[in-house]
Amino acid sequence: STEKQISGAEKNLKTAGNTGTDIGKMLMERAAAGKLTDPQQASVDQMKREQSARANQYLSSLGIPVSTAMVQSQNKVDQDALKFANDLINQSFQQGLQAMNLGGITAGGSKRR
Repeated sequence: STEKQISGAEKNLKTAGNTGTDIGKMLMERAAAGKLTDPQQASVDQMKREQSARANQYLSSLGIPVSTAMVQSQNKVDQDALKFANDLINQSFQQGLQAMNLGGITAGGSKRR
């Protein structure tokens, strides 16, 4: 019957909403702890490798040996990586908020009269 279908659909929405809320909570907790997901960490690590390689190649092309310039270059790469990681953490937090909001709306279901 139509009532059963509506009831089943509302139950499915509530389950989806609870899942969204759980995912949102997990993302926010991880972000609040300053932790990256594994894919995010891999992105940061790759960015650091690529920037370090470019900087080293540039300095080598100028004939600058391992020196203070390379240490400064590596410090810049580390600062950029930290900023990138923080940006990813902030994105996770925002995604967590969005998932919790969506989960809350979906879990609430519709109000039938």
